[in-house]
Amino acid sequence: MLLKLTDHISNCLDRAAAARHRAEETADPRAQTDFLRLEQSWNCLAQSYQWAERLERFLLGGDSLILADWQPISSAPFDGDLQLAVIANKEVHALAFPCRRILGGWIDAKTKRRLELAPTHWREWTEPS
Repeated sequence: MLLKLTDHISNCLDRAAAARHRAEETADPRAQTDFLRLEQSWNCLAQSYQWAERLERFLLGGDSLILADWQPISSAPFDGDLQLAVIANKEVHALAFPCRRILGGWIDAKTKRRLELAPTHWREWTEPS
């Protein structure tokens, strides 16, 4: 996972630099503004990937959650019940109910209520024994 994130970060920073270069080359003020906004967007995405990379390193180094069967949240599917892991008060917690990924977020699979959380990892939901 970390190698993939590093590649994404590098790609975003390259694209941001290219947008900056194009902004500096153009004489059209509207095009320049658009290129500068594009640069800002690529830099923002790179920062997001950097945050995810730091989080991944933290989780892999911590003892509070064994990540052997957990997947990064970016790879979560939309078509099934999942168990999510979240960080609260600097501790990692697995949610005790099934969740489903929807466009723009997550819902409780049973109640269909939208969840206001930022999960970090997922795994297939299995009924508690």
